[in-house]
Amino acid sequence: MCPCGISGRIPRRPVERRQDHTPDGVLPLGGQWRSYVGEHAFVAVDSEAAISGGSAGYMQILLGAGLSYPLSARAEASLEIDAGAGGGGAWPVAAAA
Repeated sequence: MCPCGISGRIPRRPVERRQDHTPDGVLPLGGQWRSYVGEHAFVAVDSEAAISGGSAGYMQILLGAGLSYPLSARAEASLEIDAGAGGGGAWPVAAAA
């Protein structure tokens, strides 16, 4: 049981994969906002959500920080650490008694 008072069990079932290589045909859409706080350091907000597909829809919002170094005029190497919340899907849950 989680501390939020909701308990649930994820059923064991095979995940169907379709041609788009996502579970249940889910099509994700997301974006990232970066603000540089130094020459290479940045803070970021990431968001992603399912815009179509089966009942396995989800949404997540993440806050993060990272470093970015240019490799050429058109490429960069970056390392980012994120933390946040997300949820969704069609998992059966029951309120704790």
